[in-house]
Amino acid sequence: MMALRPWTADFETRRIHSDASGARFRVLVDRLWLRGVKKSDGDEWLKHVAASTELRRWSSHVGQHLENLARRYRSELRPPPASDSVEYLPAHALVTLLTATCNVAH
Repeated sequence: MMALRPWTADFETRRIHSDASGARFRVLVDRLWLRGVKKSDGDEWLKHVAASTELRRWSSHVGQHLENLARRYRSELRPPPASDSVEYLPAHALVTLLTATCNVAH
């Protein structure tokens, strides 16, 4: 299993419908392209970086277990194609992860 590389990039998370101006590299990280969102609203779409449907459903029922959610999500990012998408992100830039979720903190 591939290990994820250490990051020197700065990441921030924003809702796709919020103002993403000032972001240097905007990445949509939802499995499905969002209706009403223009391709120009993001620089890249990395759908394989999004949490699986199974993990999203699990997390909505046990939202208080953030450590377990983070551990399970990291394990989803290790195998390809997710690991290939993660490796693609710039190593020395501000990366803005855009999502449609209401709770971007999770």
